[in-house]
Amino acid sequence: ACHEIGHSLGLGHSGVSGATMFPSISGSGVSARSINSDDAAGLRTIYGDKSNGKVVIDGISGGTGPGATLTITGDNFTATDNVVWFTDTASNGNALKIGGLASSNGGTRIDVVVPTGADDGSIMVKAFFSGGASLSNEWPIDIGDPVTDPPNITGVSPGVGPEGGFTEVTISGSGFIGTTAVTFGGTPAMDFTVDSGSQITATTPAGSAGNSVNVTVTDNDGSDTVNNAFFYTANPVPDIASVSPSNGPAAGGTEVTISGASVLGVTSVTFGGVAGTGLSLVDDATLTVTTPPGLGTVDVVATNSSGSDTIVDGFGYDAGGSFVNLGPSGLPGTFGEPAYSGSGDLTPGSAAGFTLICTGALPNALGFAFIGFSSTPQPFFGGTFYPTFPVNQKIFPFDGTGTFQATTSLDGSFPGGTEIVIQWFFEDGAAVQGISGSNGLQLNVP
Repeated sequence: ACHEIGHSLGLGHSGVSGATMFPSISGSGVSARSINSDDAAGLRTIYGDKSNGKVVIDGISGGTGPGATLTITGDNFTATDNVVWFTDTASNGNALKIGGLASSNGGTRIDVVVPTGADDGSIMVKAFFSGGASLSNEWPIDIGDPVTDPPNITGVSPGVGPEGGFTEVTISGSGFIGTTAVTFGGTPAMDFTVDSGSQITATTPAGSAGNSVNVTVTDNDGSDTVNNAFFYTANPVPDIASVSPSNGPAAGGTEVTISGASVLGVTSVTFGGVAGTGLSLVDDATLTVTTPPGLGTVDVVATNSSGSDTIVDGFGYDAGGSFVNLGPSGLPGTFGEPAYSGSGDLTPGSAAGFTLICTGALPNALGFAFIGFSSTPQPFFGGTFYPTFPVNQKIFPFDGTGTFQATTSLDGSFPGGTEIVIQWFFEDGAAVQGISGSNGLQLNVP
């Protein structure tokens, strides 16, 4: 970087090893970061030697706020008519100049009152003679708070806005440089910017509908309050239009951004009737919230004190794993062949879990569920048996409609990538050989 800056100043490559402008380095190049005598000689060739009478600033002290006395020390200030240049960001690059200043201590000190309108940046001194040597180097300065200049509010516009906050207001007056706080009814503004000594832009915090609140501006010199300067109205009914991302895991935990014409004052967002967590309003048209566990495609509803708005089918839960019907067993009973199916999230540790349901069995029958970890169809009582090497058998009573339903989940330690094969059989006098059976169902664990 030092080498390239040398080029920007007009230097070519040097033949002196160790110079910043030498075209190559060895090791880290740390030694080449300092200006070598050859580099300095090159700059003198281009720009000439510094004049012995060059005006130089070597320090500042005293006050830095508007109205305070700043002391500038250096060399070669003229006895009279020095000009101090301050940064003024509102003047398109033109300095704010204070002229007619005398120096003291043999041209090494100037005292100047910091003017209103001076901004953080730098100062320079222009002595009372012509030529480039008459203008000093820049010296950095941070402008401090004005001296004995308390804030004075003359206007707040607009003076009305919704209770959810986020209304941008302009506060007019004077003495605003150095403002440390802006409050509405004692509550800090969501944010504020001091545009100038006479204007502040602030964003209202949340309030209570129907209340007029005081607006206060504070700095180190004091504060000013306008009573009943802002009136809070009821929030508009939420108006939401999009959810991004629009799908996520059935286990929940997806942070989504909801946008629309207004989300002011929204206190609840539900997904299929279940409240999300971590609700945060980004601005008056955007909020973020984390999805709860869920299944399928669900409505998204945003609610505030004035009402609610719904995005129909606004969020879809990705089902973890899959349920595969392995085919009929060929063992119908009294009410035909029992049907076995599943839905939901098979992800181990999922909070949403999954549901298994078997229908069409003999009412109040005992069901025998055989569970295995693979499928190799085998003949069985005139039908087909699917779970290969069944590792478990469960017996459950079916209800009066011949139905059994269970919602469960796999433990978080359950191995992913596993296949679970389940099939039901029943004692049924109307069935071939007195036994009816469901289709086989394969659960593919992700």
